[in-house]
Amino acid sequence: MDPSSEDLPQRRRSHGCLWGCLGVVLFFIVAVGGTVGYMAWNLYQGFGDDPRLQAILVIAHNSEMVRDEFGGKVFVTEVDRNSFPLPRHDGHATTYRLVLIGRNGQGELNARLETKAGQTKTLTIILTCPDGRTRALVGKEPQGPLSAI
Repeated sequence: MDPSSEDLPQRRRSHGCLWGCLGVVLFFIVAVGGTVGYMAWNLYQGFGDDPRLQAILVIAHNSEMVRDEFGGKVFVTEVDRNSFPLPRHDGHATTYRLVLIGRNGQGELNARLETKAGQTKTLTIILTCPDGRTRALVGKEPQGPLSAI
């Protein structure tokens, strides 16, 4: 038998790294899309059940000062919340920072609340206007940069 006449098995046609590369790219697209989707859902749903934040939003949306400074309707584009215990385990304080945007520009709403024995008290809600001025919606405005320390 002549070795050159043997039937060699046909090699499968290979696509090189096409399918492997496409698989890796698809995996990263799904991972990034899932992460962004989860973060958006968490922002939308995560703060929706917070009664303190809802109270702050009601004060802000009903404030003539906020509407005047931002030129009408105001949208919240970012929310930060920090909570920390008060001294002597007396309760806890919560601060909120909301980034607001309106027709006249972007500003911030900073609120500080304290919860003691199940009762929440709003200490301050300070509006930073698009032009950089600060105005108090609740409580007193800070007198200077060192007064917040």
